[in-house]
Amino acid sequence: MKTLIVYFSHDKENYVNGNIQYLEVGNTKVVAEKLQPIINGDLFEIKPIKDYPENYDACTKQAREELDQHILPKIKTLPDIDDDIIYLGYPNWWSTMPVCGYFFRKCEFK
Repeated sequence: MKTLIVYFSHDKENYVNGNIQYLEVGNTKVVAEKLQPIINGDLFEIKPIKDYPENYDACTKQAREELDQHILPKIKTLPDIDDDIIYLGYPNWWSTMPVCGYFFRKCEFK
């Protein structure tokens, strides 16, 4: 049985415990990398063609506009989806996933 961990993670400025902090590695990536050896899955990071702004306020403004206007950012590559189990990880922005992860909803599964 093959397992794939697909994730989108935002590094740079992030909102952490009530404060904006600079993160070298985004929280979702940290979780995906900790999960990988436990479940022995392959990792695939969703990366948009155009990076989100480093500044937290600019990033969330752009992400909110994408959500409100149903804009699906293009991503660099798609994973090979021949896996039996797929885990999807992403930040929780406004009680939903960032639209950068929506590509997964358009994938066809066997």
